[in-house]
Amino acid sequence: MSRRANGEGSVYRAADGRWHVELQWGADPRSGRPRRSHSTAPTQKAALAKLDEMRRKARVGVLDKEKLLVSDWLDLWLSAVAVSLKPSTRKTYETNVGYLSARWGSLRLHELRPEHLERLYGELRERGHASATVAGVHRTIRASLNEAVRREWIEKNPASHARPGRVVEQEVVPLTTEEAKAILDVAATKRNGARWAVALALGLRQGEALGLCWDDLDLDAGELRVRRAIQRVPWRHGCGATPCGGSASTCPRRYGGGLIEVEPKSAAGRRTMALPSSLTASLRAHGEAQRAEREFAGSMWRQGPHGGWVFANAVGRPIDSRKDWAAWKELLREAGVRDVRLHDARHSAATYLLIQGVDARTVMGIPGVVEPQPDGQVPARRASPPTGRGCRRRRPPVELGPAQVTGHGGVGRNLLGRTPNLEPAHPPSRRSPNSRGSHGTRAVHPCAL
Repeated sequence: MSRRANGEGSVYRAADGRWHVELQWGADPRSGRPRRSHSTAPTQKAALAKLDEMRRKARVGVLDKEKLLVSDWLDLWLSAVAVSLKPSTRKTYETNVGYLSARWGSLRLHELRPEHLERLYGELRERGHASATVAGVHRTIRASLNEAVRREWIEKNPASHARPGRVVEQEVVPLTTEEAKAILDVAATKRNGARWAVALALGLRQGEALGLCWDDLDLDAGELRVRRAIQRVPWRHGCGATPCGGSASTCPRRYGGGLIEVEPKSAAGRRTMALPSSLTASLRAHGEAQRAEREFAGSMWRQGPHGGWVFANAVGRPIDSRKDWAAWKELLREAGVRDVRLHDARHSAATYLLIQGVDARTVMGIPGVVEPQPDGQVPARRASPPTGRGCRRRRPPVELGPAQVTGHGGVGRNLLGRTPNLEPAHPPSRRSPNSRGSHGTRAVHPCAL
């Protein structure tokens, strides 16, 4: 049979005796080259039936779906969701889908099976990745393929049937009383020492603590408002066609990187927290030390937004999270404390209260801090946090008498005192439990977070 007109497809018999079917449809969006589909059939009638089926699929776009590669779809998905992601989340997504793209990127999307994903997960575990990392990769892949199903690129999500394996949870062991005391002792001699008192007393995330500005603090009212966080964005090369030969961070034309302000991790992350009076005194002393630094720096000082950064470097700029992490590790070494993640300090609020001299029974009576144990001891890990409303209804926040603050860091020695004032620093409010604090955010006890 002779070839048909251009665009209609063609059916012909080859020297091997089989009938061949070819159809040109559309163009590749990347290369601009025409797309072609090819098939074979034993008879002319079967070949013509296949050509009709190809035309039908081309009209409804099925052929385009059948040609889409896994790597192509992941690129499309990342570009679509990137506009709504925080930089750190986007970096995590890029890393997670990168594993799939490197292993099965050349596979057509509709051919991806649960077995392909399970093989990928097994290889990641063999390479030493933690089970939690594999689970995170699985969640990202599943979200990407869910979108492919929603847009009708595939009919079913293979990740919904793949098994990433059991996640082995690592128990978080908060700091003991002795460890927290040793850390605060050393922090009292350090610049920005109040940073670590905030970490132990309030349990802020690293980015939230570094993102604090002086306008977020009302030291007279004893309140702290969490409004933002600091994140590092990786730099990008700007050298274009002439590579600089180095990393993006050292590129002379680098762009798009550095420290940026982002929203808190969740909607609940925008919150108002009550400050213990001892921590309020520490922050006042820290502010005095920072004002002296600003006067000494003179024109070199770079004033931050919203009244300036609470924890800044020697010239007023925000502190890099990597330097903050290094300072924490150095603090642990000097204090002779075991290697603990900075994030684990979030679980040490009960320990901080014990250091202040609050008896164990009182600490256990504060909702959400810890759960009572049969032996009367304070367990190492705190229970799930309550709402601020429950904390106010049952007991006012425990305030720990004023501190005589010493040292540049603003962490006073009597943060470790044994004679606390168990009376609330401020009289209980007469407002109803449902009333809200400033900025529409309910003020909660720091231990409840």
